[in-house]
Amino acid sequence: GGNSRLDLLPGTEFQNRAGGTVTVSGNLQAGPPAAQTSPAYFRNDGTMTVTGPGTLTFTGSGNGGTTRFDQNGSLTVTNATVLCRSASNECVWSDANGGPVCDSITTLDGGTIDCGGTTVPVMISNGSTLRGAGTLNCALSVRGLLAPGASAGVPYGTLNVAGGVTVGPGGAFDFDLGGSSPGNHDRVVSGGDCGVGSSGFPDGLGTLTLRLASGYAPPLGEAIPVLTYTSIQADPAFNRVDAN
Repeated sequence: GGNSRLDLLPGTEFQNRAGGTVTVSGNLQAGPPAAQTSPAYFRNDGTMTVTGPGTLTFTGSGNGGTTRFDQNGSLTVTNATVLCRSASNECVWSDANGGPVCDSITTLDGGTIDCGGTTVPVMISNGSTLRGAGTLNCALSVRGLLAPGASAGVPYGTLNVAGGVTVGPGGAFDFDLGGSSPGNHDRVVSGGDCGVGSSGFPDGLGTLTLRLASGYAPPLGEAIPVLTYTSIQADPAFNRVDAN
């Protein structure tokens, strides 16, 4: 970090292998230094931390080239921004073959992942987890685990998604509940449409897990807004609701 650059030429790859550690602090630009017609790759199979204040920017060329961020390991973004704007051809959040990343754990701790806008699709693939508190500038499709705050228990947290949120087959939302007032439960806030299955999927899609804190028993009729949105798909239904 520290206002530095990592130049990646066409077809080259920066790889953090399993067991390895990469730490970014301050501003770092990673990607091609000039226009190119083939992508470069930044691959994380190990542990990666991005700590602010600062921005990790994956740059593109505007000439068909991209920097593909292959996040298959553990990534934690703390009070920093990862700028991965695929809408403006700067980054594709995918593996080296263009497919969705999988088996990854991404944690936001007051961090932001900016993929370029509310219509840019980003998928949490089967086997992957997104957790913590922060902001995503994208449209999110969930086929893995979405767990605001900690994966289980406190601290509670809010994940803000600028675009829509869609639950796909195998997707799971995991909320911890310690009370109905703000800050006492996990929450996902979507700035767009929400889809959790409709009449075309009569049993719904995905699983909703509600985990109650020790000693907390919400009174009958108490409303706890764990998922908010601008509009919702017709006939919404989760496949299964789990609660303790």
